[in-house]
Amino acid sequence: MVTCSVGFLKENWSMFDPPLPLSYLKGFNCIGFDTLNKVYLEYDECWWGSLEGIQFVWDSAKRKKMLEGDDTLWTCDLTGFDPVVGLPNVLVGWVGGEGAVLMEAFSADLIGQHCTQVLREITGNTEIPIPKRCTRCCEEEMATSPLACSIDNDTSNRALAVIGSP
Repeated sequence: MVTCSVGFLKENWSMFDPPLPLSYLKGFNCIGFDTLNKVYLEYDECWWGSLEGIQFVWDSAKRKKMLEGDDTLWTCDLTGFDPVVGLPNVLVGWVGGEGAVLMEAFSADLIGQHCTQVLREITGNTEIPIPKRCTRCCEEEMATSPLACSIDNDTSNRALAVIGSP
């Protein structure tokens, strides 16, 4: 028995013997949740007080057009930051889709600066410090790794019943 991500199954369907059912292969083309990376920002001290998180609500298409050609384009797919339980001076940010792949081209320090720029813009607080450390879950290039394949999302979930069956 083997357990693989749907993205891996989609990319490596031919390696299975017996072959995967055609209905599964068709289903793989309809579902998924795309690439998702995390960014951890560590500060000397908590500057966000009792906030339970900061979620960004913006028009991604409009923002992408505004930032076209800019290094910070990847931040259009940044959805927000949450405090990390047990680490009172650390925030975790969530980056999905194309932005998750784009951010892998940048150093952790530059990503920390970009995140600070967005946090300052969203909160209006120009005093937010640059994090003392920025750590990415994609340090080993998870978004582009052949073992961590992603696929486009089927928002209608048509294929769930097919590939969810034994």
